[in-house]
Amino acid sequence: MAARESFIPLPRHVLLEACLSEKKLLPAQGQAFQNFCQSLSIYYHLKYHSQNERLKEYFLLLDPEETSYSNTDLDTAKQFIQGFSQLLENANFFPLSKEILQKAFATESLIALRTEVNFEDFAEVICYCQGDIFQDIEEKKFFRTVTRQIDIYERVALLVQFKSADYFKANKIDPQKLSFKPGKIYISLYKNIPKKDVEFIFPNVEVNMLRRDKLLFWIPAIAAGIPTVLRVVPQLLLIAGVTLFIVFKYLNIEVNLPQVQPEEVQDVMPVLVAMLSIILGCGGFAAKQYSNYKFKYIKFQKEVTDTLFFRNLASNFSVIQLLIDAAEEEQCKEIILVYYFLLQQNQPIDPQTLDQQIEIWVLERFATTIDFDITSTLKAMEKFDGDRPIVTKDETGKYQAVPLEMSQAMLRELLTQSFT
Repeated sequence: MAARESFIPLPRHVLLEACLSEKKLLPAQGQAFQNFCQSLSIYYHLKYHSQNERLKEYFLLLDPEETSYSNTDLDTAKQFIQGFSQLLENANFFPLSKEILQKAFATESLIALRTEVNFEDFAEVICYCQGDIFQDIEEKKFFRTVTRQIDIYERVALLVQFKSADYFKANKIDPQKLSFKPGKIYISLYKNIPKKDVEFIFPNVEVNMLRRDKLLFWIPAIAAGIPTVLRVVPQLLLIAGVTLFIVFKYLNIEVNLPQVQPEEVQDVMPVLVAMLSIILGCGGFAAKQYSNYKFKYIKFQKEVTDTLFFRNLASNFSVIQLLIDAAEEEQCKEIILVYYFLLQQNQPIDPQTLDQQIEIWVLERFATTIDFDITSTLKAMEKFDGDRPIVTKDETGKYQAVPLEMSQAMLRELLTQSFT
């Protein structure tokens, strides 16, 4: 991995099976620990279901697809954004600051395009990522295929809230012609986004060809246009000569224009033919070049669309549903690991040692490097459901697990209360 993260890239059931397969717990503890993990999973499922309903209620007023509410409640938007940010952190996503994003925008994208994102359009921007890894890709270079390594984010969650319609009106932009609804919130979740291409997920990204692509377009166009110009020069000289002859004659100015004879002026057909030749020659050339430009631009747009289409996981409220599952999964995995290692200890253990044991175990068992978040996990277990701990801390700051029987009994009581 490019950087150590708190994210545990392993399914919950895989971790549980690995813990049980070691047989380091007492025989009576094995089944009890498995039951505890099952009750823990149900508890967090119910807990996050309540959070899901609350966020759903908030987002109803902010959803761009919802037509029943035209105005945006600023307090509701603030509460929703705070809850959404907390959800991302619980799912072990890490934030990308505006400075990091702008630095990524300044680098050349893997897709050969020049991009620009106007942050002034947004009232709020939140971008979180998960899984900073390297991946090999194949590229065609001239007549051969080369493999190179790129840095990608396995998951990217983006929330943007556009400014109100008044802002766009003040900038002489008709809100009715925008592809988005001012004041509303847009959420998207993508997979496998290269760091250099992260700007493409923004809904207001402006795409243009790179300077080298423009040169490759215009240089052949100019070269192809030279023969056209040479063909129309005689007709241009004829028209210029006729025009001057008429003007000088009208002003009674005597001038010799040997290249234009009076009988040529009296016959307008050569002039009309010359003008038509110029129009057809230049107009046809211009139309051809414009068509080539549009084809190239559409090709670039299709490349961007294909890239995002196959990497889009969810949009708007469906993103919340996926993140709820991810947060539930992450918190369960963290508690399972901490509780399992504490159960093995014959005496209290300090957080740093416990953190190292878990990280080394995950590395040895799954060849995966993580930065386990021991502090927040112990805090959640110490204040589990308010004042009901499943770990205890002594006066020296060392921790030990509450006996399995007591923890399981407490969870059963909480679940019983939830269904009554």
